[in-house]
Amino acid sequence: STIEICNKDTGLCICKANFTGQTCEQCASGFFNHPLCEPCACDSIGVVYDACDQRGQCHCKPNFGGRQCNQCAPGYFRYPECIPCSCDMHGSLGLSCDQVTGQCLCKNNFVGAKCQECAAGLFNFPYCEECKCVPAGVRNDFPGCGRHNIPGVLCLCKQNVEGRQCDRCKEGFWNMKASNPLGCEPCDCSDEGTLGHLNTCDVVTGQCPCKLTTLNSTIRCDICADG
Repeated sequence: STIEICNKDTGLCICKANFTGQTCEQCASGFFNHPLCEPCACDSIGVVYDACDQRGQCHCKPNFGGRQCNQCAPGYFRYPECIPCSCDMHGSLGLSCDQVTGQCLCKNNFVGAKCQECAAGLFNFPYCEECKCVPAGVRNDFPGCGRHNIPGVLCLCKQNVEGRQCDRCKEGFWNMKASNPLGCEPCDCSDEGTLGHLNTCDVVTGQCPCKLTTLNSTIRCDICADG
């Protein structure tokens, strides 16, 4: 209190401007850190209202941050506008960006102000892959990576080929060749001689999975074993 006196009518102590309470035992609104009761000094642009807690933290608007709400919160930039960074969730390392330029921090293989593009030599955002399509597996009309309009697809595979890089035959096919317009030829397994009667085979050799009663030395499993 200012001096050892109080209001004769109410009995309340007469406090300094930055103190309040019956005995001036707490900081007034806009001040913190009793008994020093320092000014909150909240930034008028960034605060919800001009007051702070006892640690001195002002009450910031959603897009503002800092103890005095005098800077942009993470995910916003260009104080005092504090507009969203809008970093791409696929290409950026986080939600924050440069406080002046708005440039997001990009992962490897990504570029752009918002990390919304693939780096040079990479294709198919947001995967941003190298163009390593297997020539024997791609369609004859494949224009090249990044030159077709099918979202999420890197390479355009022949009918009997699969994989992001068109690097393997589909189940039930084998022997991928560039000269084959379908990419791979069908397995030719004996229905009676193969396990489970499935027409599947090794994608390289064409070997079918033979029963014990047939010879593994035959690709089709069409010759009975001895006995």
